[in-house]
Amino acid sequence: MDMKLWPTCHNGNDNVIMKPLNDNLGGNGKLKLSGNLIPRGTRRTGIGSLAVREGQGFRRCFEGSPRGTRELAGKSLAVRERPGFRACVWDSLAVREGGGQNASRPRVYGPTSPYLTDQENGRKEKQMDKKERAKERREKRRQEISLIRSIPYSDHQRWWSAETIAVVTGANRGIGFQIAHQLGLHGLTVVLTSRETAVGEESAKVLQEGGLKVVFHQLDVTDQESIDTFCSWIKENYGGIDILINNAGFNHNIGSENSVEFAEKVIAINYTGAKNMIKATIPLMKPNTAGARIVTVSSRLGRLNGRKNRISDDALRQQLEDADALSEELIDGTVNKFLEQVKDGSWTTGGWPQNNTDYSLSKLAVNAYTRLVARELAGRPEGEKIYVNCYCPGWVKTAMTGWAGQVTPEEGADTAIWLSLLPDMRISGKFFAERREIHF
Repeated sequence: MDMKLWPTCHNGNDNVIMKPLNDNLGGNGKLKLSGNLIPRGTRRTGIGSLAVREGQGFRRCFEGSPRGTRELAGKSLAVRERPGFRACVWDSLAVREGGGQNASRPRVYGPTSPYLTDQENGRKEKQMDKKERAKERREKRRQEISLIRSIPYSDHQRWWSAETIAVVTGANRGIGFQIAHQLGLHGLTVVLTSRETAVGEESAKVLQEGGLKVVFHQLDVTDQESIDTFCSWIKENYGGIDILINNAGFNHNIGSENSVEFAEKVIAINYTGAKNMIKATIPLMKPNTAGARIVTVSSRLGRLNGRKNRISDDALRQQLEDADALSEELIDGTVNKFLEQVKDGSWTTGGWPQNNTDYSLSKLAVNAYTRLVARELAGRPEGEKIYVNCYCPGWVKTAMTGWAGQVTPEEGADTAIWLSLLPDMRISGKFFAERREIHF
């Protein structure tokens, strides 16, 4: 019988499965596989093999695998159930769907495949060029910031002194430790805080041995009693503070993981903890012609209009975008709705961010609260101004990211230092990254 290949493919053991183009064939209507007869539509279930699928497509036969995506074993083939099949590994064969001369034309798919069309090659080149250009821009910006950081503040720019008090939460390691370190190098008095006393004292000792004016106090931002105790200690010993850096944070997921097992803890530390610290320290902010500063470490993952990771509920997103109508009740209601859906298991269909959902939502809430507080404090008189901003440090090489980041903790701390010390500060309620304002 006339056996045109539809498609021809490897099954992982260098065998070939052939499916007739025309189902109305005479004879026994069976396919030939390396000398053995098997019925049409039979699935090869060996490791690395492909399953023949009745009709036009094929199906992967690994347990739990999605239909028509990738095959990652040996020389086996990945087939999509739409025009333009592609093999995704090594020298696998792929055949285009459809009639004509391409119906039985095997193609090798790889980085230098001669069988890709000019359009496909052009698209891949554009994608690669776009990534390379983005990488070059990031590296250029990093170099620019490194150069700027090497230039010391002049005397007329230095509005601070050794009497300026900066509080940094979660500063026993990572970005927080670097923020405390760099503020100390600029000559401020830094109050380094940590939930765990032993590690906090050790971190403060390291900076003290470097000649920096750093003191330690225990602080758990999820415990209101701990916050109240800390604020009483601050008032008694320093009379108030000039700078608050909300750095304490938590994320259970690493990489592409998206568990919400610890969602309550993530929200409690990242959002509620930061909010309660802001509320508790506003009365402690000392009058200053340069203005007091509140900086909260956030993330681009919390952007309302991120292209790949945002709330899909248009109405809710528009409410959160409206800075004039934004309220604490709306922000709290949003995160509480998410937590309720986590409990009943419906969060996956709630329209929440798809990547690091709990962490992303906690940072979205931080960003929204930053704008809310900035609006509420905007009317304070000169000499009593408080400027409130947040920033994304980037993907930093810390324990939180499993040390898989692309930015050093020192670089991740830079924008926080810049916002804390910026002379003639008149910026409030904004979101920054790499010393530049970015959209919420």
